[in-house]
Amino acid sequence: MKSQRKEDTCPSICGDWGESMVDFTDKHRCCVGCLLKILVITFFVFIVVTLSLKIGFVDSLWNTLSCFANQVTNTRDSSIAWASWLTAFATIGAFIFAWLAYRQSLRARKNASFCTLFAQLLGSHKHIFGNKALAETVFIATGTYKISYSYFGINPNDDVFTSFFNYYKTQHHTLIPSPDKGASSTITDVWDKYVSNLKEEAKFSNCFKYVYYEIKTVLDEDSLTLEERKHYIGIIQANMNYDELFCYFINLLQHFARIPEYGSDYMKGLYANDFFENIMNRPDFKYRVYIDELKKSAVGDIVCKIVGK
Repeated sequence: MKSQRKEDTCPSICGDWGESMVDFTDKHRCCVGCLLKILVITFFVFIVVTLSLKIGFVDSLWNTLSCFANQVTNTRDSSIAWASWLTAFATIGAFIFAWLAYRQSLRARKNASFCTLFAQLLGSHKHIFGNKALAETVFIATGTYKISYSYFGINPNDDVFTSFFNYYKTQHHTLIPSPDKGASSTITDVWDKYVSNLKEEAKFSNCFKYVYYEIKTVLDEDSLTLEERKHYIGIIQANMNYDELFCYFINLLQHFARIPEYGSDYMKGLYANDFFENIMNRPDFKYRVYIDELKKSAVGDIVCKIVGK
């Protein structure tokens, strides 16, 4: 009988759908961004109204202001002048509020569209990671490297993600250089040795390709605020258990180690949104001890970019 996964799903940092947790730096950056937007909007409205007055698009408003000027100089009845002023400002105010309402409506439509897309992505995520073929670890006999279940501490009834972590625990020391010589293997060697022996190699690898696509979709969505972006990324990581997160972490390291010039913005997005927060802050340091150890390896710079120093 197949055993259940050893780790429960990671506790959500967001409750059911996620409660955004943004640090002071993000909040400060958001406030500055809002202030700049207000200044740009104000300047834009001023230019539009001025041009409209000058070239005759709003003749009635121009006439109202001209009438006011004449009334100020030629009449003692100031109430008419004040009424003209109020009419002018009411017209400008109506234009500004109509424009802001349009912008808000446009953003709401974009958010609704993205919310629908994200729900579909999350549904596919659960389907891909829940594939029954990944619920047990089966190695092929013709793999490039031969892996022994007993030697690497792997239980064939464990899922492939749990098995990878157990396998990694027997290999991590080969990645750290000793005082008298360099490391005996690289992160790509460790990853390839395991993956190339899996019967379901394609399904296992596709899991991480899909997570990459999910996160990149959120990072590239320009209609989201900083808080909303962190909220959605938090939901993705909350749908992965500890072993799945650790596998994805090693997958990223070996991927970026092969092409170091690629993925800088993606790594910054992971760090800014605390994607690996759960395995880094787990009380027993079960996973963090290996992640911190990797900071001393050849991929130390990549590790620091993803989880910090």
